[in-house]
Amino acid sequence: AETAARFPGHPVAVLQPSRRGHVYLTVVASGKWQVESGGEGPPPVLYGPEVVAIESLGPVLSEIPATPVLTGDWADLDEWSAQQTSFSLDAERGASPSAATVAWLAEWALGKTAEDSYYALRPEYVSPSQAERNWGVNLGL
Repeated sequence: AETAARFPGHPVAVLQPSRRGHVYLTVVASGKWQVESGGEGPPPVLYGPEVVAIESLGPVLSEIPATPVLTGDWADLDEWSAQQTSFSLDAERGASPSAATVAWLAEWALGKTAEDSYYALRPEYVSPSQAERNWGVNLGL
């Protein structure tokens, strides 16, 4: 939310560290969006969440309809973005996301669950765990 406020009109690509030469990527539209209840909700997701190989990151981001602004906790984001010419980097991303933004998103999502309880919230896994990869086990909850 903070990055979108600093770069109005640009989608925001959030890059988080993963393992083995991959990152977690989610791209959201910018701006505030009206939801069915008439209030404001989080922006629509344009891509992801997905696990993306670092060597495929540029081509994947190039497919986004508008040039995204890069943000996130991926340690190599500064170095990677310095080698790119097509993407802007949110240099102030250390301030994002604030605890208030995380709480706002969680509160908004809570009203969308089958049960209106914190106990109904479940993690969304975007890649199999090591155990699932090693033994072919599906740990989906």
